[in-house]
Amino acid sequence: GLGGEGAGLWKGMVERDDDDEGAMKTKQRKHDKKRDHKNTENIKDEGSKLSPPSVETTGRLLSSCLSLLTSSSSSTSSRNVETLATAVMDLLLEIVAGGGGKGKGSHSMLLGAHTFPCVLSTLSSLQQHFGGGGGTKLGGGGQVVDSKGEAVFDRLVFSATPREFSNLLQTSLNHLHQACQQMEELESTGSLDEGGELADKEAALGKRSAFLTDREWMEERAVGSAFLGSRWLHALVKKGTTKSRSSILHAHISSILHKISISSRIFSRLWIQRGAGGWGKSTGWVEAKAVVDRGIDVVGMVLTNTKGIELKGSHVSLALHVVTSLVPTLTVKHSARTRQHVHTLLMVACKPMLLLVKHRLSLLSRKLGGFTKHLLTMMRYIVSLWKRLSTDANPKKKKEYELSLECASALSRVMEDLGRRETVKLVNKYVPYLLHMYAQGAGALPLDARQRGAITPGVYALIAICTDVEFRQIFANLDEGGKAVFKKLLADYKKTHKFTGDV
Repeated sequence: GLGGEGAGLWKGMVERDDDDEGAMKTKQRKHDKKRDHKNTENIKDEGSKLSPPSVETTGRLLSSCLSLLTSSSSSTSSRNVETLATAVMDLLLEIVAGGGGKGKGSHSMLLGAHTFPCVLSTLSSLQQHFGGGGGTKLGGGGQVVDSKGEAVFDRLVFSATPREFSNLLQTSLNHLHQACQQMEELESTGSLDEGGELADKEAALGKRSAFLTDREWMEERAVGSAFLGSRWLHALVKKGTTKSRSSILHAHISSILHKISISSRIFSRLWIQRGAGGWGKSTGWVEAKAVVDRGIDVVGMVLTNTKGIELKGSHVSLALHVVTSLVPTLTVKHSARTRQHVHTLLMVACKPMLLLVKHRLSLLSRKLGGFTKHLLTMMRYIVSLWKRLSTDANPKKKKEYELSLECASALSRVMEDLGRRETVKLVNKYVPYLLHMYAQGAGALPLDARQRGAITPGVYALIAICTDVEFRQIFANLDEGGKAVFKKLLADYKKTHKFTGDV
């Protein structure tokens, strides 16, 4: 019995020792955890006392990174250059967003108010040289730089004070201006004159080849700069809805429209030329087209903006001048390879024309003569296109046929808005020229139902606002064939379109 009791006592003592040991371990773990937490808090406190790097230090760091990128882009693999460029963009993102959004404008950035010019200049150089249109060998990496650059710029725009917003706007316009200057210098040099300068023909051809290579490289850089400027400008006009920002846009509106007019003229030509050379999938071709598209979108936003922007007749004239810079391309003979790009250009030009009629017709009244000339040029282009397609054995199978219908529909929408009842007094004297062109041109062609359906809504809208005076003027200037076409057009209008009051 004693042996059994002794064994039980010994067993109980062991169990108590185990419990004590477990409690000690638990207590030690809690102590260690509390000590680690205290050390972490001390580290945070010490870290909060550390001053962030100065703007000068950060500027030198960013400049060094850019210099390294520039020197490495020609001798280092694209993967390494891409990694470094992306790292610099990540640093910029950390700077512009690292302040936690406290304060206004650049005061919300990590390094305070003086950060803005440093970040903007670095972002501009980085996107211009290493973005998708920089002409470097980054390839897909350029798209990464572009996407991160957009995030940095969006943050700058979001937090910008009125003064910083004005600086951003001016920087965007400067990019467009410099790109246009570079392209104009290239155009002024033309091609090399080989006559008599080099005796050996092979040497002359070699020199010409090298020249064209340099020229294409310079074009790529100019296109990249214009692409960056137009993208920034588009974002700024889109975000300029507050009262203070609208007043800044209003002060720069003439400069904005003027720069877009010049860039549209230059880069629409490059867009068509690159299309002719089979550059349809190149970055330069895509971005030249994007410069024109974004410029037209900016004009559209300006024409429809009613928050703080009061347009004058001079502003509307500048907006029309953007169309004037595009229309001459329609008067030049083009190859089959480039015609599809020209068709697209016509539809792009119709966008601001439609907005001018919809929103700013009263301010456009003194320029309606020039506006009508552009409409006549577009209609003449469509007539020549349909005339060429009419000689084809099976034109409906061609992509050009579908594009011609889209062009005719775009032009018809402009004429429909021009033919509204409230515009009669302003546009009546110009309507006969448009109807005369249709009767002598498109109306005399063997159009199918889809072609007629694309163009006649606009023609009927113009007929609806004509008086006997305009009809007499039209008939007086038509030949016998044109008169017959116009009589048939009037009969179709009365039969299928005109509202007679009968139900």
